[in-house]
Amino acid sequence: KRWDSWKVTDASSNNVTVTDGKITMPASNVTVTAQWVDACSSSITISKGSETNGTFTLGTTGSVCIDGGNASTTVTCSPNTHYHVREVTSTGGGSVSGSGNSWTVSNIGANTTINVTFEEDTKYTVIFKNAGTQVSSKQVYANEAIGALPEKGTMESCDDTSTTFMGWTTATISEKTSTAPTYVTAETEVDHDNFVVNAVWAKEE
Repeated sequence: KRWDSWKVTDASSNNVTVTDGKITMPASNVTVTAQWVDACSSSITISKGSETNGTFTLGTTGSVCIDGGNASTTVTCSPNTHYHVREVTSTGGGSVSGSGNSWTVSNIGANTTINVTFEEDTKYTVIFKNAGTQVSSKQVYANEAIGALPEKGTMESCDDTSTTFMGWTTATISEKTSTAPTYVTAETEVDHDNFVVNAVWAKEE
């Protein structure tokens, strides 16, 4: 036999919770009984791998008795900002299930190290064009705000120096119009790759 835990009961035979080997003393005498289990004839070690671009915790680590069956552990992940869990693996075999930041590795029958691979979130390319010609570009995380927009800088207008740079739009303006387009702002969401933004110029006539 091997010692497993302490069982504590009060004077009315109600269980008293034991946390880290300690109890909150009830308003009565208590009885403390050692709990014994059969000695373990087969055990494995569950270890945690290194952490890059995020952290994770295992529900079970260290030496685990597997008499009469295999072991399992939960895996709780915390990716860094703009990262997500790509995969959870077990070097000693077993079945991995789950999604997002909550996973379980079950049917572990050999020493194993649990590893979590964190992958950077998808980025989309934003292309800024002036009169159909690309003048700059930037990358933005998918479905996030476009952020800072280019200033006029040294761009030449699509007409002549008497025109005024108004801003940027996702609309394609192929000819002169008196209708103002919908302008892109720093808060505009980039919802697809190769997101084209066109310069808008105005001229009084």
